Amino acid sequence: MKRFLIYLTAIMLLAACNSESKIAGRAQELCQHIPVPEQLEQSRNYLTEDFYAALDTMFNLPDTSEVLHEWEFWFCAADGSPVARCTTEVQTVKLTDAMHATVTLLVHPEDPDYTADEHTLCMELVEGAWLISDFDNRLADCIRYTKNARNAVEL
Repeated sequence: MKRFLIYLTAIMLLAACNSESKIAGRAQELCQHIPVPEQLEQSRNYLTEDFYAALDTMFNLPDTSEVLHEWEFWFCAADGSPVARCTTEVQTVKLTDAMHATVTLLVHPEDPDYTADEHTLCMELVEGAWLISDFDNRLADCIRYTKNARNAVEL
């Protein structure tokens, strides 16, 4: 019986490691599809419906000022280059439940004069595929930004 429990534990640990390594690999792939406004449609198949809808709404708000939108740098590395063009390195994978994972990434900017910075990629398992459900907790920021922009137009 003791030997059976040892084997069972080993199998469970091997399965967990395999899942984390698969998630890490998928996270690397998804990083190539971190959205920027001009390419949101091309990223659609890599984002959850909620994250896509929030970004689509925010990216398509009417311009209310001449200044840069704060979100133009949300999906960029330290040098301002889009994360999708940078080299990324998975630091940690945390499977929060069977359907959700959080991955900590180290993003190396294109410009070698800048240091790498850490980002958080949230993933959700949708119909058998891991998709981006959030990036650096920006989903809440998208909703807030959209609400504030709409309130400013109403005034």
